[in-house]
Amino acid sequence: MAKVILLQPRQRLLERARNYVDSPDLFAENMQRAVRELIKVLPVADGPLRHKIMILLAGYAKDQAVEPLYGILKDEDQPPRTRHYAAVQLCAVLPFVKDAQPVIDLLEKDLVCPDANLRRYATTAMGWQCNTPAFVLLTRRLYDDDLGVRLAAVNSLCNCGDARALPLLLERLEEAPLEEKRAILFNLWRLERPELQLSHIYKQYLTDQAPELRLAALALLTFSHRDQESHLLIKPCLSDEDHRVRRLALERLMDCDLKTLGAFEQEIRRLLNDSNMDIKRSALNALKMLEN
Repeated sequence: MAKVILLQPRQRLLERARNYVDSPDLFAENMQRAVRELIKVLPVADGPLRHKIMILLAGYAKDQAVEPLYGILKDEDQPPRTRHYAAVQLCAVLPFVKDAQPVIDLLEKDLVCPDANLRRYATTAMGWQCNTPAFVLLTRRLYDDDLGVRLAAVNSLCNCGDARALPLLLERLEEAPLEEKRAILFNLWRLERPELQLSHIYKQYLTDQAPELRLAALALLTFSHRDQESHLLIKPCLSDEDHRVRRLALERLMDCDLKTLGAFEQEIRRLLNDSNMDIKRSALNALKMLEN
């Protein structure tokens, strides 16, 4: 019977937490009490509710949210997805906290701890925009033994937006495994500056041996009716051995003007016999666009 009595307050607290996350008006009317109760229930809430609570706390109680978010990030009993989510929310909150240094100091220690999972979450949490002081620490994680940490470092460095990361990332592109190369390609655009002209990097990977990288490069390139070089590069993509590349190449062409699309009419007609039904349908639609 005593156990039942102990469980009742927790159940009422969980129910109120669900009401707060489902009703912004109720949360706003009782904000101070709601924040206290949400922080209290955070460690015992189920996954979906816990994630909603973290978003709410990060949005409306930044200073109070830091400690519980860091606690979730550190908690080895929490699921990996939840710890990662806490790291993401912590990254969003820390730039706006009055006294973030104590937690930043803890995260800096976590960046070099023996636990690869904790290094990964700390790397994610430190990757907010313009976090220049963390630049050197984050670049070191590009060479971590753990792939997950390196992927987090790529994302965080590009989040920071510091162009000094570009040569390091390009260096990693030369020697990194496939998944890391793909992550770098998909994040480089966040370092884009007019003087960098990153498009030439993507163009290089249109002919890479790995179809995943060809697909990524094609997805990241921007085509216009004035970019004749890009149109020449896209031509072999229409006959790529990977159907995903062929399909995306055709979709990119269909986004161009009719004059550009018409220049590829012969290649498009060949795609009417493609083994992939989606590509056949897209090719037929492209030809109908030209006829109209």
